[in-house]
Amino acid sequence: WERCNAIVLSWIMNTVSKELFTGIVYATDAENVRKDLKERFDKVNGTIIFSLHREIGSLSQGNNTVSIYYTKLKQLWDEYASLITFTSCGCETSKAYLKHDQQLKLLQFLMGLNESYNSLRIQMLMMSPLPSVGQAYSITSQEESHGGIISGAPTHGDIPTVFYSTTHAQKNKDEVLRCEHCNWTGHKKENCYRLIGYPPGHKFHKGNKGGNFNQKFTKGGEYSKQPMVNNIGRF
Repeated sequence: WERCNAIVLSWIMNTVSKELFTGIVYATDAENVRKDLKERFDKVNGTIIFSLHREIGSLSQGNNTVSIYYTKLKQLWDEYASLITFTSCGCETSKAYLKHDQQLKLLQFLMGLNESYNSLRIQMLMMSPLPSVGQAYSITSQEESHGGIISGAPTHGDIPTVFYSTTHAQKNKDEVLRCEHCNWTGHKKENCYRLIGYPPGHKFHKGNKGGNFNQKFTKGGEYSKQPMVNNIGRF
């Protein structure tokens, strides 16, 4: 008996809070300690039950994830179940009561979800039979994960913006090109018409001015109708 008493007493001391531990640290009888704690704390009254019901009824997801919201709700359900004695026999009445209790928990869980899950909530309420609260949590959690993946992926609407930004950046890059000879933008010194000569058909064309226009813009002695870089209208 002394060995069993010491074991049970150590269990109690390692379980209670520090404040309660100081009051039983010198106790020698585990049974007396248990009776004392039961007399002080085993009080189930309407006030505690009312507080739990109010907290359960007012709990909603808010800014929390589905996992955090469900965990908080389940903790309140477990605390309430510890205060109330439920029927545990295998009769039909007991089964019907437990089924009703599960249905109430399902409705409470669905009511506390954010409005973004409204369509999913309607789909689950239309199921026959209704899913358990655990199944409803699993479905909602998967929907939350799927929504997070979709929101993190680039949409088709972002593609034109990216294309425009790239094109605009290339345009700005071209505009900063400036000839060191004529100080015009849009071409470099090695492609300047004032140095290599104007192409045939240009109003300033005077034969092979510069002496190397054909080397720059012709192939096999034939004039190419598409100038490589210069904008003819600039000069």
